Amino acid sequence: MGVANVKNGPIYELCSIEIPVDVSRRAKLVLEAGVPADLLNGFYSALPVAEIVATRSGRELVAFGVSGSDEERVCLDTSTLSVVHVVDVGALDTSIFHVNRDMVAFKRCIEALTDAFPFYGEGEIGDVEASFTQWQEAGFRVAGILISVDPSSLDPSVLESADFLSEGDTFWQDFLESVKMGDCSTEQILEDE
Repeated sequence: MGVANVKNGPIYELCSIEIPVDVSRRAKLVLEAGVPADLLNGFYSALPVAEIVATRSGRELVAFGVSGSDEERVCLDTSTLSVVHVVDVGALDTSIFHVNRDMVAFKRCIEALTDAFPFYGEGEIGDVEASFTQWQEAGFRVAGILISVDPSSLDPSVLESADFLSEGDTFWQDFLESVKMGDCSTEQILEDE
């Protein structure tokens, strides 16, 4: 079944955010180039003002977005310039997970997912078994998109398992879980736009 053609759907946009003066010069240059405004259905949203997130190990992160709960942040690691997901601000470093190798890869992943929308075919509401199959297929397509844009975004073995979303707690795995559960339906996304 083909994917529905949606006019006036989500649009990939970059936005500018205010950056604190004590952010390193390298990190500041990355952030000044703009950050994605959002990802479908509010899964990620840019912050208006970047926040420095101190970790117990002294690792400096600059939060430029929120994901999930108010305690979750999408950050730039100032030492590696990689993008990370902090599940619980102020918690141990074990709550920090890799998202993308760098900001360019993060931007490209969000742009590719926005371009790939809608994820499910027509008739996504109704027959539960047919919907479940569409959601699973969409999860594999989305995983393939992410891995093709940035191989570091997901473990490639996720494409080999029917239950590839049962383990892990990373930003992209959480997004895939939403797709796999049918939480990114055309109706839901466009309603929130």
